[in-house]
Amino acid sequence: MNRSHKNIIILLFVFTLTSIQTTNIMPCCPCWPKLFHTGKVAPQPRRYNPQNPRQLIHATYAIRGQKKTILQDTHYPYGRYSSNIRPGFSFFGVYDGHGGKGEKVANYVATHLHQNIITNEYFDNDIVQAITNGFDKTNDQIYFERYAQSSGSTAVILLITPTHFYVANVGDSHIVRSKNRKASRLSVEHTANNWRERQRVTNVPEGYFSYSSYHPIQRLTQYRSDQNKTIKPSNMRIRRLLGNLVPTRVFGDIEYSPWISPIPAVKRIARDNTIDFFILASDGLWDVVTDKAAVQFVHAHLQGHQEVTETLMFEIAKKLVNLARSLGSDDDITATIVFFK
Repeated sequence: MNRSHKNIIILLFVFTLTSIQTTNIMPCCPCWPKLFHTGKVAPQPRRYNPQNPRQLIHATYAIRGQKKTILQDTHYPYGRYSSNIRPGFSFFGVYDGHGGKGEKVANYVATHLHQNIITNEYFDNDIVQAITNGFDKTNDQIYFERYAQSSGSTAVILLITPTHFYVANVGDSHIVRSKNRKASRLSVEHTANNWRERQRVTNVPEGYFSYSSYHPIQRLTQYRSDQNKTIKPSNMRIRRLLGNLVPTRVFGDIEYSPWISPIPAVKRIARDNTIDFFILASDGLWDVVTDKAAVQFVHAHLQGHQEVTETLMFEIAKKLVNLARSLGSDDDITATIVFFK
């Protein structure tokens, strides 16, 4: 038998094995699964279908700081405003004012920022650039307002389009995502805790940070239930820009303009069906609750409910905010939960 005949016999043997596989007749050899594909395809994650989007439910709860006379946090949507800023587009924001008139800065940003983003010339082609321009324009608009000279506001936003999520922030208000029940922070810390921000500020002449006094708090690091949670005592010590301002990127605070910036950190994320919800909140929450614990808290309070409603979301947001207060946060606290059914 010559070599060509041997090759033909080998090919016929392989063809016979392949034919057996396609008829789902498994040979007795235990090595079969390792040598040959069995014809079974591994399950794929569900892809997001823009034509059949999941229902969106959201709720917000806020409380005033214990040492304040007025709530300086605000959020969007509120009152008569809708989260649907354009067909197929939804917008959410949490704004944390500070200073003597911080509530005015926060309210101005809540009213105008989303409009400045969706009307920007880049919105239809480059949403990341449109968001950056929208932040910059909003800050320009309040530049000459007297109340913005020594007062300001942080911001964290979530823009939902038919195909993507866009998140952006300035300051220490943050957004955390729950994806397959796992927490991940999507925003950037714009304080002295971020070495890039420290470097940026101190590279400007006369830019410096100084420490404030210690503030004892408790920090929730893990949550399974009210009876099964991990709380660790902590001392919070904050570095302040020029001895006063905590965030290094804000709206307003014009007197600090050589060192601060309104330019946000922006992130774009493709939509899929593995995202459970987002939590947008001011620093009054994140100072005492870790990202992981916040996500665990929401999931724990969703258990046992067959139907998720806005009323349920509101109650969970309220409990989360009140938990932060009980842990020692004396700041304004706002939390928005955006949930996908």
